[in-house]
Amino acid sequence: MDLKNLHFVFVLFSTIGCCVGQQTTLVNGIVGGNATLSIINPPSPLPSFATAVWVTSQSGQRVPVASYVNQHVKFGPIYDGRATLDITTGSLQINKLTLTDSGPYDVTLIFSDGTMLPQQRVLKVYEPVTAVSVTANVTSAVEFNDTVSLTCTAQGSDLFFQWFNGSSQIMPSDRVSLTNGNSTLAISSIRRYDRGPLKCTVQNVFTSQSANLTLDVSFGPENILVTATPQLKPLTSGSNVTLNCSAQSSPAALFSWAVNGNVLKDVGPVYKLDNVAVDKSGNYTCWAYNGKTQRYAASQSVQLTFHEKVSNTKIVGPSTPLIAGNSSANLTCQTTSGSLNTMEWQKDGRPLVPSSSVTISADKTSVFISPVQRKDHGEYQCKVTNPVSTDTAIYRLNVTYGPEKAHVDGLEAVEVGNLVHLDCVVEAAPACNFTWKLNDTVKAVTTSKYIIESTAYSDTGSYTCKAWNVVTGMTAWSQPHTLTVNEKGTLPEPLSGGAVAGIIIGVLVAVILIAIIAKSLMKRRNSHLDLCAGSSKTIERSVFCLRLSLIYIVACL
Repeated sequence: MDLKNLHFVFVLFSTIGCCVGQQTTLVNGIVGGNATLSIINPPSPLPSFATAVWVTSQSGQRVPVASYVNQHVKFGPIYDGRATLDITTGSLQINKLTLTDSGPYDVTLIFSDGTMLPQQRVLKVYEPVTAVSVTANVTSAVEFNDTVSLTCTAQGSDLFFQWFNGSSQIMPSDRVSLTNGNSTLAISSIRRYDRGPLKCTVQNVFTSQSANLTLDVSFGPENILVTATPQLKPLTSGSNVTLNCSAQSSPAALFSWAVNGNVLKDVGPVYKLDNVAVDKSGNYTCWAYNGKTQRYAASQSVQLTFHEKVSNTKIVGPSTPLIAGNSSANLTCQTTSGSLNTMEWQKDGRPLVPSSSVTISADKTSVFISPVQRKDHGEYQCKVTNPVSTDTAIYRLNVTYGPEKAHVDGLEAVEVGNLVHLDCVVEAAPACNFTWKLNDTVKAVTTSKYIIESTAYSDTGSYTCKAWNVVTGMTAWSQPHTLTVNEKGTLPEPLSGGAVAGIIIGVLVAVILIAIIAKSLMKRRNSHLDLCAGSSKTIERSVFCLRLSLIYIVACL
């Protein structure tokens, strides 16, 4: 068959094929590679066919590709030498693909029984994606100030562009725009999290991506933080304190310091105060500066307060004796060093409470007592506290009083020759001087105790004592105390120590026995009550239970 007749067959069968319902599928290929256009869903089993014709369209013209007619295979001029036709399946393979091979391919199979199978394949030949790269108009930007434009270039056909920040795809937003088929990315009012790593992914049926590009985005300073070592707490004068300043900033910030709004000459992230005095107290602020962004930011002020320890606390009180009911007392608490925050007064270990006679000054530095009473006698404590120390002073306030309630204690009747002790009991401070009288006769005893080693009948009589307080100038006489001296054997013998101990032991034994008996009776009572609680009762049992109850009542009494 000559070429002219072959062309007629191509035209004839391509026309037939286009007029019958066709199946169309897409086949992809790469420049320089090969592609196989197969018959989709052929009859099974596949009958032998007499004719197979493949044609394509280029520039609106039908172009013969391959045919099988009268058991002869022929190829069109463009495909001759680089195409093969499988006469068993009807599949067409095209080798050394070029971009111009893209297009629709129609095939018509005519089987021996005269039936036809028309189908269409669409071949798309792609140039591989290569040389993907990203360029930026600037690689160093200032946050919030600059707009960065990035351009992605690549070699290949039918390219599709995508942008990624790390693993997240970049999508258009109020600050982000994608133009030129998504190959150009523009980010306005750049943020630090826009810095990347950024990359461009390019694909057709193949995929390739650029190298990562990381932008240098300058930001800050912000979040300025000052920490103190030791941690901020009440500090004593003479302490060493270190302040550290940090900030979020790129590039790193420069630091300066101010106290109470006055800029210090010290610079750097660390500010040290060694052996500080109280006058170094104040509000310390750290300033951070970024030379790239040209921005300043200040930390929150840190208040440092230094205190001197309280020491040498003392209470100044009255220098003359105090007489109950007549005198007044002023106690003043003083310290020689340290600042005062609180002052507390105590008396005998308990908080001192103001009263009608006790006044505590508004600043609590003094206590005024007028007039002093016996109850005001005792130990006064002044406790001075500031945030770093506590100091205490003690003052003993002595209130003189009395003598009061004088009386004589002692035996009223003894046998001749016995020992006698008489005590003159009196309430007074300080201790009194004493005078004793027997039947209005002054005796030589001047102490509170009148001792007669061996009584005589002449010691019988009325004894009185006088107490005299040399500070208050007051005196007090006791009521008469009568002592009678009797003959031997006329007075009952007093119990000895052994007899008293025997009585105590006997009483304890009796109490223990009573408890044991009571416990035993209670057990027996419970068992008898269970017996009496039975449902079946006779007259005899009822009388028995009544008598038993009376016995237990008497026993308990």
